[in-house]
Amino acid sequence: MVRKVEKFESNIQIFFSFFFYFLIFKMLFHANTDENYPIDIPYSFHQYNIIRLLGAGSTSIVVLVEDDISLKRYAAKIISKRNIKENHIENVVNNEIDILERLNHRNVVKMHKQFEYGGYIIIIMDYCENGDLLSYAMQKGFKSEYQMKNIMIGMLEAVEYLHSKGICHGDIKPENVLLDKDMNPKLSDFGYSKMKQIGGDHEKSGTLFYAAPELFKRGDFDTFKSDIYAVGISLYSIVELKFPFRDGSQKFIVRQIISGKLNISPRLSSSLKKLILRCTDMIPENRPSIKEVICDSYFDCSLHNSSIGKYDVNIIVPVQVESTQQLTSLI
Repeated sequence: MVRKVEKFESNIQIFFSFFFYFLIFKMLFHANTDENYPIDIPYSFHQYNIIRLLGAGSTSIVVLVEDDISLKRYAAKIISKRNIKENHIENVVNNEIDILERLNHRNVVKMHKQFEYGGYIIIIMDYCENGDLLSYAMQKGFKSEYQMKNIMIGMLEAVEYLHSKGICHGDIKPENVLLDKDMNPKLSDFGYSKMKQIGGDHEKSGTLFYAAPELFKRGDFDTFKSDIYAVGISLYSIVELKFPFRDGSQKFIVRQIISGKLNISPRLSSSLKKLILRCTDMIPENRPSIKEVICDSYFDCSLHNSSIGKYDVNIIVPVQVESTQQLTSLI
């Protein structure tokens, strides 16, 4: 009889323990990064309440939160400190926070605060209701060329602002341009940005289809000029709805990049074709400055600070490259 009572009490303890942990788990917001790393964090932290998941990256997730005090909504980037350590990206995260603290421009995502909470680093940023440019474009599209150029101008003015402060972005592409509720473009994702104009081999990173030829070679490189190359590819992909490369494997794409043989559509206007070819010149020194790009005849000065609409883009999501080893392995 005693054994039955003890067994019953043991079962009760197990039940309540399970029930307790179940409640705790249900109170946590759970999501995985793109690489299936789990993020479990309370639905409420500090004065913020999680509303829903906005997206996920290789080492982080981004959630929509509401401030209890102001009732304003923000995007919160949540990064696991354990994940940071395991992936050896302490410098990348610290670099992004350091650079975001220095920036204040209408076309750059603003960081409102950053703090540690338990095992996580949390960055509170602007919430851009219309998501990233690539997703929006693929799902909705722009109304006219005039509106399309406004997005381009906003993106270019953000790059001009960075370069004026001695900062290169390092990963310019439509996916890193966010659109707020008024369709104003804001450049984001500064994990690979650099506060220097000359970079070394260990600082070569980015996204394959936007990577400049010099990133696949040994030696120092001009970070501003590699940004300009990415700008040229971005402009082409926005207008032509595809990349200026023939289809093929990653290595085939790299061979086209390092040979400078772009597959430019004959439908392109002569002014835009000339601008893109200047931006993607094989010799970095021959590429224009970002100010020269903005002042190019392709853009009408009256477009600055106008209302922005939507356009149609249908391009594949390119491969992210995070190290020199990855870049050179594709040659």
